[in-house]
Amino acid sequence: MAKHTILFLAADPGGMDRRALGREAHAIHAELKRSGYRDRFELVTRWAVEPLDLLRELRELKPTVVHFSGRGGRGGLQFQDSEGRARVVSAAALAEAFGAAGAQVQVVVLSACYSEAPAEALLAHVDCVVGMGGAIHDDAARSFAVGFYGALGEHESVEAACRHGSAAINLVGLPDAERPRLRVRAGADARHIVLAAVAPAVRVELPCPYPGMRAYTADDADHLHGRGAEIDELLGRLRAGEREIYVIGPSGSGKSSLVAAGVLPRLARGAAGLGPFVVRSMRPGEHPAARLGEVLEVAVETLAAPTKAIAALLAARAPGASVLLVIDQLEELFTLAEAGERDQFVRAIDTLRSEFRFAVLFTLRADFFGAFMESPLWPDRPGRISRIEVGPLRGEALCEAIVRPTRDVGVEVEPGLVERLLANAGSEPGVLPLLQETMVQLWDRRQGQTLALADYEALGDRDRSGLAVALSRRADATLRAFTPAQERIARRILLRLVSFGEGRSDTRRQQPRSKLRADGDDAANFEHVLHRMIADRLLITDDDGGGGEGGDARIDLAHEVMIAAWPTLAGWIRNHRAEEQRRRQLEAAAAQWVEHGRGARGLLDPIELADAEAWQRTESAHELGWSDDVAALVAASKAAYEKQVTAEEARRRQIQRLRAQPFQETGRQQLLSGHPQESMPYLMVARERGEQGEALRMLIGAALHLLPSIPPLAHQGPVWSVSFSPDGTRLVTASDDNTAQLWDAATGSPLGRPLKHMGPVVSATFSPDGTRVITASRDNTARIWDVAAGELAALPLVHKGAVVSAAFSPDGKSVVTASVDNSARVWNATTGSPLTAPSCTRERYGAPHSAPTVRLLLLRVLTKPQLSGMLLPVRSSAAQLSITGRS
Repeated sequence: MAKHTILFLAADPGGMDRRALGREAHAIHAELKRSGYRDRFELVTRWAVEPLDLLRELRELKPTVVHFSGRGGRGGLQFQDSEGRARVVSAAALAEAFGAAGAQVQVVVLSACYSEAPAEALLAHVDCVVGMGGAIHDDAARSFAVGFYGALGEHESVEAACRHGSAAINLVGLPDAERPRLRVRAGADARHIVLAAVAPAVRVELPCPYPGMRAYTADDADHLHGRGAEIDELLGRLRAGEREIYVIGPSGSGKSSLVAAGVLPRLARGAAGLGPFVVRSMRPGEHPAARLGEVLEVAVETLAAPTKAIAALLAARAPGASVLLVIDQLEELFTLAEAGERDQFVRAIDTLRSEFRFAVLFTLRADFFGAFMESPLWPDRPGRISRIEVGPLRGEALCEAIVRPTRDVGVEVEPGLVERLLANAGSEPGVLPLLQETMVQLWDRRQGQTLALADYEALGDRDRSGLAVALSRRADATLRAFTPAQERIARRILLRLVSFGEGRSDTRRQQPRSKLRADGDDAANFEHVLHRMIADRLLITDDDGGGGEGGDARIDLAHEVMIAAWPTLAGWIRNHRAEEQRRRQLEAAAAQWVEHGRGARGLLDPIELADAEAWQRTESAHELGWSDDVAALVAASKAAYEKQVTAEEARRRQIQRLRAQPFQETGRQQLLSGHPQESMPYLMVARERGEQGEALRMLIGAALHLLPSIPPLAHQGPVWSVSFSPDGTRLVTASDDNTAQLWDAATGSPLGRPLKHMGPVVSATFSPDGTRVITASRDNTARIWDVAAGELAALPLVHKGAVVSAAFSPDGKSVVTASVDNSARVWNATTGSPLTAPSCTRERYGAPHSAPTVRLLLLRVLTKPQLSGMLLPVRSSAAQLSITGRS
């Protein structure tokens, strides 16, 4: 007798007491075992479940009752991620899973704290749901399970079983009897749902006859329907001796399936009027010439004479045998291959055209027919190729593709469902893969031996048909089961498998498995994501094991229609297109560098290096990842650039020292001749031009020792600035003692009274004609003084903060001031009136450094133009100015 399956899901995230979960499962098992209708129930226990396990178990076990034991909350239920950490699955996601794969579930028990919200959400798909209205003790949960399942096993209704469960909690003296709360879907009656009274429908486990998103293969040949006319046409053309045939149609029209599951199996069984064929199949990919060499079993270097490969392949075959080369998705020749690879491939195909024992069958997307006609592959004489246009299935052919696969295994499709699918298919682009995926999901939801219209209607939403929703629902469910880190890996893998169209629609981009890894990827996460997406039919691989650890299998999107029909992927492509293209450019550069031996050839130039480093710092770059080769290329380019900069700097310093040596030598000769004043300018120029040797320091020290000096120009506080008059005869100093002072440059004697402010004076400068001085002070003013009279020559120039700098224009008619009030301003130098509005900046203008005294060394004015004679301020050990004027 068939049994009702009770699925016990025990999630153990973050160190829950597994013993308590085990006791709860054991109590259910024991109570059912002693019940009168124990032969009607079977308990299946699953431990430490990940979110995606729920979907799998619903599909595979087809349970009548699902019992979740673990942690809950208002946000949903806690499952585990791949590393054993807690992962909350929302109430909406749970409901979607039951809607997609739980059509046979009648009762759900959520033995988890605060599980009312998930319980409410599940009512959209389940007749009876028990949730907990608050926290519940482990012992109370176990007692409820004893009462509930014991009652079910004694022919009680679901409503009565809930009362038994609450009574059991009260009997053991626990206060949680009100926590379990039964919710019943509208239209259902828990009083009349008696599971022990009704045997579950006997389900014959049949393999699904639809391939889902992937194309049909030879293994699916018995279930390919609706293309009989096209198959016969292709075989007829081969029989007529045509040796170059193109199957052309839009994406999703079934070109690949027609050839792989239609034509090739018929040839393998033996087609009347056709000799035996040695069949080889390939896709061009990024390296079409290399792929052609692989399938013809010759080295790429020998493709210039491919007819020898044909002879070798047929050497042990029966007379009359030919080679049939199937080149699927020829559009990759124009979207993925570089020009050199493309030309080498085309030359080989052109040579093979002369081999009478060779035939080639291409599939090509219709929107690339123009590119094909413009390529060298297009023959120079009409009639040398033939083509078959494969349009979308319509009418009877589409009806046959929907109904016949199920009838092959004894399952029927409701007529109303067929009508709806035919109506919806007329408005969907690339309909075949969408239809196939929809049929897979309907197969999982079927009741008995019938696919129902009601299940199809449940798949759709307000704006999209079930066809359009089926793919995104499956794909999004896969993504939701990943951790955030795993979802980033999934996004990167999917983006790398898309070839971005330039003026055309985007296409698939088959990639070796190794090219999907990024530098720094967690190996376990990468393996989990890749295998899960292959298992869920989002990706396909040419390796039966899904890409083993040691292999480099090719990975591809299950079908091109995913690019447009899955909104999540379409959004990722839209948002990351430019950054992904930049990543691919870097990967291509890294591949060339590796090909050249990882040496100097192929390194990034300074601009490319700066661009690559800037890209690596972006958030998008970290999301998209980059390979070990890109990381090595950037590091090698940076090291080479830094080495070059160091060498260039050394050469620059050497040239400067060579240019400085004549000045040092002249200064030395002047010093030896007893002219220290004449020697100093030469020695200063030698130092400014990069000479830093001990000899120069000794010469400067000797000259300083011999130079005459004047007394210190002393203030009562630190001196902030010192400035010479244009004729070099006077100086003006600014001090923290609230004054500026004029001095005789020859004797160091003060000239006139101090120029006073109400706060420290930080700057003092002569006008171009030497008749005025402008001072800047922390009293929020700048002031213009008449040098001869020692009086103000204009009104104070007022700011809202300390003025830290002031200077005359070259013609002396205006002055400019800068203040810590974040502004600078231009004023009339005669009247002191403002000429402009304040020019504001976010940065505060800084103030100069100070020294308590200033000591001057008197240098004689020289006549050489390059050594303009002037008095040089010197900072002594007592915090005076240095010989170069640098602090």
